Amino acid sequence: MQVLSIILIAMIMVHDGGIRVVDQALVEPGRWTPVLVFGPLVGLIAILSGIVAIGRRRVRRGKPRWIIRAERAASAARLLVVAHHGACVFLYGWVEAVRAVVGDLVLVDEIIILAPALLGLFATWWAVYPIDRIVREAMLIRSLDAGQPVYSLPGRFGHAATQFRLHILLLLVPILLIAGAAEAVDRVAFWLDVGPRYAWAVDGSRVLCSLVVLLAAPAVTFAVQDVERFPDGPIRDMLVRTCRRHRVGVRELVLWKTGGLMINAAVMGFVRWFRYVLMTDGLIQTMNEHQVEAVMAHEVGHVRRHHMPWMVVVLLALLTSVMLVLDLAVRGLEHAGRLDDVSPGWIDGVVLVSGMSIVLLGFGWISRRFERQADTFAVQHLSGLGLPGDADGRVRPEAVDAMRGALMTISSLNAVDPDRRSWRHGSIAWRGDYLRTLTGRPMQTLAIDRHVRWIKAVCGAWLALFVLATVLAEAGVIHLDALDPTPEPELTELWIYRGIDRGIDRGIDRGVDPGRLVPTAPAGTESS
Repeated sequence: MQVLSIILIAMIMVHDGGIRVVDQALVEPGRWTPVLVFGPLVGLIAILSGIVAIGRRRVRRGKPRWIIRAERAASAARLLVVAHHGACVFLYGWVEAVRAVVGDLVLVDEIIILAPALLGLFATWWAVYPIDRIVREAMLIRSLDAGQPVYSLPGRFGHAATQFRLHILLLLVPILLIAGAAEAVDRVAFWLDVGPRYAWAVDGSRVLCSLVVLLAAPAVTFAVQDVERFPDGPIRDMLVRTCRRHRVGVRELVLWKTGGLMINAAVMGFVRWFRYVLMTDGLIQTMNEHQVEAVMAHEVGHVRRHHMPWMVVVLLALLTSVMLVLDLAVRGLEHAGRLDDVSPGWIDGVVLVSGMSIVLLGFGWISRRFERQADTFAVQHLSGLGLPGDADGRVRPEAVDAMRGALMTISSLNAVDPDRRSWRHGSIAWRGDYLRTLTGRPMQTLAIDRHVRWIKAVCGAWLALFVLATVLAEAGVIHLDALDPTPEPELTELWIYRGIDRGIDRGIDRGVDPGRLVPTAPAGTESS
């Protein structure tokens, strides 16, 4: 779900980078622009509300399958909202219309450009609320029967706002802050009239400011979330011991108050001074202490195996490698004359969509391996990892049962099908089946740890090579133009002239009149 936030902002960045699907907007910015921007969203939400209304009646009549259908309709509606945002940016002139009114203010224009899509996403949760309420009422009755804590059901707006904060704002806020920092640096450089000579300083400042914002983003993100310090007690003591056992520093353990709407945990922050471990209220109230420790160990595993910084390395490695290969492929096709009749805008659009699709698929595959390693770390922790004498230890069955039980509890209480696939995490069933295979194996020689080491080595080596080549090219030591399959015009002409000279020399050697060997200009042209 959170990938939608990335795509929304990426479209604006691509537009600002000069990539166009068409040479100019299909509709000139004007009074019809708001109709094109908001009209389809209103129609989409109306259709989704109608599907939910039908589903609600069918569920009341004993057809629970309509719950799944309504959820799928809501998921499809969110994808259509994102697709419509792309049409607004690239086809309807929405970016130009907004900036014509408010100017290019830091983050202000971007937020206004994003506003229709964000309102559309918010409206999908508002529309599907009647179905969600039926599910929550059923879970409420089950919790009462099991003697578990219950939470009051939120109203329609409160439910939609909570889901929007959890699924969209959690990632959107730090991305916007990073983009705003980079834009602010560019604006200051423009005011100071920094010339090309100091472009390196501008690039360095942009990267530095983005890193500072990225490190401090977790603290800022909490402003849009309902969180508080994890209360003192046996659970907090156990969580602290888990962190200390594996030498993982955190700034604070945080209780994430969702009103029981989410059973989950997360770790945020790259460095210990800005690192927070979050656990939702529903998770703490519904799991036993052994399962809570398993979930905590999973989050600690992400930190101990350095997954967060390596996610950045992996993403950059995928972006650079995929785009380089596609760029070389396009250059080769252009040299062969296969793209002579194709608009450059369409070429850029196809390359962008293809490249981002490949990158997202690769990133998801690697992310699922990182998630599997974190699950493995939790099992290793419960089997004694980090304690004296763990070198020869093996994975214990009760450790596997605790982690699998935690996963199944999360699936059940979040009303998620265990077989439902997830782009970054994989399905609950897939993860549980893997954990079952670890029972009795040596903790220190598990295959997933070797696989992740290879992934890190390949991605790290490629990115280091790419950075080195870029630096050497900027310094003039090497020339990356050698990768271009299209010969330089000057070099082509040089080959032609050398060929003519060699032909003249051979003709003179054979006694041919030199005047007959010199090429003459066609009739009707001037020669010099």
